[in-house]
Amino acid sequence: MKAVADCIPCMESFLLRTAKRVSEDDWLQRKVLLDTMDVLRNSSYDRSPPEICLDLLKAAMKMLGVSDPYKELRKELNKLTKPIAARAEKIIQESDDPLYAALLFACAANSLDVGVASSFEPESIIEYGKNRKFEVDDYKQLEEDINAAKNLLYILDNAGEIAFDKLVVQQLIDKDLNCVVRHSPVLNDATREDAEEVSLSSFCNIVDPGSNVIGIPLDLCSGEFRELFERSDVIIAKGMANFETLEGATKKPVYFLLVAKCVVVAKHLGVSVGDMVLLKE
Repeated sequence: MKAVADCIPCMESFLLRTAKRVSEDDWLQRKVLLDTMDVLRNSSYDRSPPEICLDLLKAAMKMLGVSDPYKELRKELNKLTKPIAARAEKIIQESDDPLYAALLFACAANSLDVGVASSFEPESIIEYGKNRKFEVDDYKQLEEDINAAKNLLYILDNAGEIAFDKLVVQQLIDKDLNCVVRHSPVLNDATREDAEEVSLSSFCNIVDPGSNVIGIPLDLCSGEFRELFERSDVIIAKGMANFETLEGATKKPVYFLLVAKCVVVAKHLGVSVGDMVLLKE
């Protein structure tokens, strides 16, 4: 999915929120915004928004003098969501279709994202998971594909929501399952540390794309990861960045599990902002 004009103010807004997280200095905040405009001006818009955003983030981090401004937030989100995920697990266990219920909760948790301006509270995940539905729902096809598969690839998105991804993973323990985290800390994306925080490795293999990326731009991933991607029978990609980088970029069928959190992605999917999506491409 290529970046469009509407992505530019969104990315600048995100950079401002990041700068404010690091410093209260108005001069430094303005410097980050103004200097990164040169990056935006010289970027190729044949690329996806996450690829451009990574260039902006690298430039901003250099100016701010930090490498991981969201480290403490990831820890906080993991701590906040653990007890909520435990409540969701009980609901899932009592449901008629535990895998479907787990996917609903995991998707609802995708609203926890620092990359977009949002006031979504972790506590709302229970309400969303119980009362919302997928506006695009390819679950029956996913269920059939999982039943026929020997190995699966689950591409994770953010810290915090990883506790809910674990609830999906627990429904797939009879499969050879690889879960993908970030190669190195970026935004509030899930890392190996976050995976260990929720004991995810007890149920699956933890892997990474082999390079520092946002989303999964395959041409920037390691050869080892691309081989794993190609030999996976079923691929589930969580979140908007994974959708933006993988949509239309591979001949492999991919199931996208996400909340449409911006107008551009929502329009592309034919849904409204805030809608939950389980889409096979």
